[in-house]
Amino acid sequence: MLHRMWILLMCCLVLAGCTPYIYGVPQPQWDQMTSGQRDEAIRGYNERERFREKARQEEAARQAREAEIRVAEARRQDELIRQRVEGIYAGTAGQFGDLIQVTLSVGQMMISWGYQNYQPVAFKIANGETRKIDVVAISSYYVKPDHTELFVRYQDGMLLIDGTDSSWDRAARLLFDQSWRHGAQTSINSKSRLDLKNVRVGIKIIPHLKQNTVR
Repeated sequence: MLHRMWILLMCCLVLAGCTPYIYGVPQPQWDQMTSGQRDEAIRGYNERERFREKARQEEAARQAREAEIRVAEARRQDELIRQRVEGIYAGTAGQFGDLIQVTLSVGQMMISWGYQNYQPVAFKIANGETRKIDVVAISSYYVKPDHTELFVRYQDGMLLIDGTDSSWDRAARLLFDQSWRHGAQTSINSKSRLDLKNVRVGIKIIPHLKQNTVR
């Protein structure tokens, strides 16, 4: 008995879902309405649609304003970071340890067709800066050497090597160490875009602020 009632209920729900509507009124009810009732139903339907459209437009405008605010704030933050990075390079901003020299030598990384050795590279990077370093393969099957870009970021004492535009979760991480004062070396691996294997990294702090340099 309960099974039959359940089937009957489901059939009613299906039929109700398939019932056509005219200006928001089920057709069976619409067919029984007078001309005046239909006109009233149409006016009510149109009025509700106007309210819905107005609400949609207001919501779209609100979201657009919020998006503009987010973009403007992101640009403002980027400009602040750019100015601070420039100040660090110029020696007018930052503190000891905010500017380092990084060298990469030995080891392999995924360049073009597979794991390859690469020409040693050296570069400076400031706290808050993200850089794309051009890496050139030592040997190649082609006349023109293979190139790739290595994403590097230095943020609050953490050096991240081999990230991507969207994620740094799988990059190699090196935490600030006092040994960087006089130069330190270590080997790293990563599981990110270039999949670094036993890459030798040298790091040395550049004492760009004489008044804050610790001797």
